Amino acid sequence: DAKSYFALYSEEGNPFDCPNEEEEREDVFSGTGEDEDGYGDSDSDSDIPEELKKDYIDEITGEAHSYKHGRKRGSNRSNKSQKQGPLITNTTLNVLRVMGKYLQMISVLKPIAFDVLNCMSQLFDFYLFTVYSFFGSDSPSSDKTVNTRLYTTLQRIRDNLITMPASAAGGVLLPDTNEITDKIPAACMSPIVNLTSALTLYGLSERIVATESLMFLAKQFEYLQPYLEELIPSSRKAFLSQFYSQTVNMAGEVRKPVYGIVSRQCVNYDFVLQQMS
Repeated sequence: DAKSYFALYSEEGNPFDCPNEEEEREDVFSGTGEDEDGYGDSDSDSDIPEELKKDYIDEITGEAHSYKHGRKRGSNRSNKSQKQGPLITNTTLNVLRVMGKYLQMISVLKPIAFDVLNCMSQLFDFYLFTVYSFFGSDSPSSDKTVNTRLYTTLQRIRDNLITMPASAAGGVLLPDTNEITDKIPAACMSPIVNLTSALTLYGLSERIVATESLMFLAKQFEYLQPYLEELIPSSRKAFLSQFYSQTVNMAGEVRKPVYGIVSRQCVNYDFVLQQMS
């Protein structure tokens, strides 16, 4: 009988334990100027006139340019662009692994498919809220300066998923049983991440990686949307469309407040205003 892919690993092991049998072949012709058939590549110098190979001086700028240097720099730039991969963090990969387990539960236990989908939406909600709270909110008043739709989404996640700290209520909280199971505390940033140093542009690299990882995760959810629509009952599809419109599509709106903090702090607006005066 034909078994599903995950059924093979239901008792032990996982797909990542199997070594990749397809060995990557080394391109022995790379850098030699010849392709696999032995013919010269399209960038060969044989078809270029000798006049174009000479060094020249730009008539406008007066700078000297070397043909060989420019050609080598262009080829290096093209090679680097081909090797660039997705910009994601280990946390994003862990979230995707959990999503894979959720999808496996949906395929095995179809009667609870909507409940599992609800858990997947909560996990994405928490991830989006965490990225914004870490990198997009530098003051309590900054939440009101973001996009209205994003602000509504963040407020909904805060009310439905995040437990309020004891200091916010002026004392120790004693939540009921339902609140314990449905809500979780907000995440804490690693102490090694410094977002206040001007030397690192106020954590610009960390902000970029975190935000683009969120965008990558949202893109994977977009790929899963047709698959999820087939698994859940038709009466629950309104929840799915609402989740995508109000949460997944809001991932791109996180970029502006996250990167806006860097631009506000890197430019000395008081000095600029004084110079203008």
